[in-house]
Amino acid sequence: MAGSLEVFKFGVYIFFPVFMMYHYGNPYWYIDNVLPFRDQLFPPEARLNKPPTGRAEIKDALEAYREARRRAKAGRDVTAEDLKKPPSEREP
Repeated sequence: MAGSLEVFKFGVYIFFPVFMMYHYGNPYWYIDNVLPFRDQLFPPEARLNKPPTGRAEIKDALEAYREARRRAKAGRDVTAEDLKKPPSEREP
């Protein structure tokens, strides 16, 4: 009796992983169940952040970042007199 239990357990140990690989490795199951969910879970490729890779791209990105910081800093340099002016008379 104990021998048949061991044979059954051995069969389960062998059959279960093979069945899982067959079921989840099936390309049709992947297309039907994973690909639609992937579109809900991850953003589209067009919206992904693509960091610069080359030396010139890095320099351009760094210069753009510095320029944006300069513009933001210039926008914060507002005096009390500037705030008294109506928005139409203020400099951009």
